[in-house]
Amino acid sequence: MDKTGSELRELLRDDSAAADQIKAKLAALRAAKQKAAQDLATARQSLRQLMTLRQEALLVLNGLFD
Repeated sequence: MDKTGSELRELLRDDSAAADQIKAKLAALRAAKQKAAQDLATARQSLRQLMTLRQEALLVLNGLFD
């Protein structure tokens, strides 16, 4: 995701960048963010299976879990 964001940022610095290039990079960034969110949800679910209820409650209170 960082690489995709950097590529889009670099493209935006180029005043001659075509709209279709920007659109493609923006779509790639959105897809990368969506995949990262899905991966995080999967990792949280896996971690939730290993934790006690007390540990999970503490993570929710600290904003690390929902």
